[in-house]
Amino acid sequence: LEGVAALALAATETATPADVRAAAALALGLIDPTEGVSGRLAKLLEQPAGPLLDTGAWAVGNSRPPGALSALVRCALSERDTQGRAALAVAQFGGQEHAGALAGLARSLAPRTDAASLMRRSRVGLALAILQDPSADVVLGELGRTPGRAGAFARWLVKASREAPGGWLTGRPASVAALSRDRPLWVDPICPVH
Repeated sequence: LEGVAALALAATETATPADVRAAAALALGLIDPTEGVSGRLAKLLEQPAGPLLDTGAWAVGNSRPPGALSALVRCALSERDTQGRAALAVAQFGGQEHAGALAGLARSLAPRTDAASLMRRSRVGLALAILQDPSADVVLGELGRTPGRAGAFARWLVKASREAPGGWLTGRPASVAALSRDRPLWVDPICPVH
C-alpha cells in the first residue's frame, strides 16, 4: 500500500517532472485502485491537453476507480481531449450509458477536417464500437471515406472488426464486473509514455 500511495503522489505532484508523472499514472492504471488513490488518479483528468492527460485517462479507464467515470466523461467531452484518448477510456471503463454523449461528440467533430480532429473522431468511433453503439458504423464509415491517416485507421478498424470471429470490437462482456483482473491487457500502443 505504501508503494501505491507513493505512485499516486508521484503521478499528481506538480513538482514531479511530467514524464515521471505519466509513468506513475501508467503504473497506477495497471493495479487495483485503493481508497484515496482513486481520487488522485481522477485528478489527472483535470490536466491540460498532453501526454499526462492522455496517460491519466488510460489509467482511469483501465483501473476503473469508483466514482471516476463522470470525471472521465467530462474530460472526453472537453476540448482538452485533443487525441480522443479519454473517449476511448470511457469505453474501456465500461461507460455504456455515456455512448449517446460520445455519439454527440462525434457528430460535433464531423465538420472539422484538420488531421487532429479526424484522429480524435476516429478514436471516438472506436469507443462507440467498443460500447456496441450503432452510431459507430456511421462514424467509422464516414471517416473511412476521408483521405490520410484517419481514413486509413477507420477503414482498418471496420475491416478488423468484421474479420475477427464474433467481432473483436464487440467482444466486451456486458458487465464490467464479469471481467477478470487476469484479462488480456491492451495498452494503447501510442500511449505517450517515454
